[in-house]
Amino acid sequence: MRGAGRPPIRFTERIQPYGLKPEHVGLMAVLAAGTADSQQDIARTMGVAPSLVVTLADHLEELDAIRRERDPADRRRQILTLTLRATPCRRPAPKPPTTSTRP
Repeated sequence: MRGAGRPPIRFTERIQPYGLKPEHVGLMAVLAAGTADSQQDIARTMGVAPSLVVTLADHLEELDAIRRERDPADRRRQILTLTLRATPCRRPAPKPPTTSTRP
């Protein structure tokens, strides 16, 4: 039995060829939404340990999906931004189809 909150297998299978896991997509979604940009803020937003965000960001940076830069105001802070390679994550999710109420 699958645990509550786990993504459907289809989604996981669809992103696997890109070297991604659902957690990677979650991090990119947080960046695309503009709700957080530093590794610490992303960890708080996602409800995960900062060390996991670092690991996810390392992988996404290797894939050229994100860029990591030091905050000029605070050199300890890492700012993450999506690259053009991650453009599909910047688009809003498609609206679900409406159901027809035919007689």
